[in-house]
Amino acid sequence: MRWLTVFALCFVFQAYSVYDEEIGYCQGQSFLAAVLLLHMPEEQAFCVLGRIMYEYGLRELYKNNFEDLHCKFYQLERLLQEQLPELWSHFQDLNLEAHMYASQWFLTLFTAKFPLCMVFHITDLLLCEGLNVIFNVALALLKV
Repeated sequence: MRWLTVFALCFVFQAYSVYDEEIGYCQGQSFLAAVLLLHMPEEQAFCVLGRIMYEYGLRELYKNNFEDLHCKFYQLERLLQEQLPELWSHFQDLNLEAHMYASQWFLTLFTAKFPLCMVFHITDLLLCEGLNVIFNVALALLKV
């Protein structure tokens, strides 16, 4: 069973690399694809991955030397400054910048290091509300 899952994951990324030659496979996408494969066959996982990348804007985070990703980090830091000023100030004292803790959150949509029940919920929210859900989840995590 495990080899079938690895094979399916390879299929999804080979297909996506052909489909999107500009981006191809990027580190971190495998976590999202693996979560999708837990719920659907590989053909559907490929289609949903493509939709998340294009229609939900995840693809933009990987383009142009990650310019959009850096913009998201800036937005997260401003939100943190506004909503959690003491934590923001503490991070400033430590010279801790958003890219140091949030890169994986944005690029994997929280699928890399969190419990699956949480990942499934975040993925559902993303599909219902869009990529900006990442900010809500990030702020909720930082509040804890």
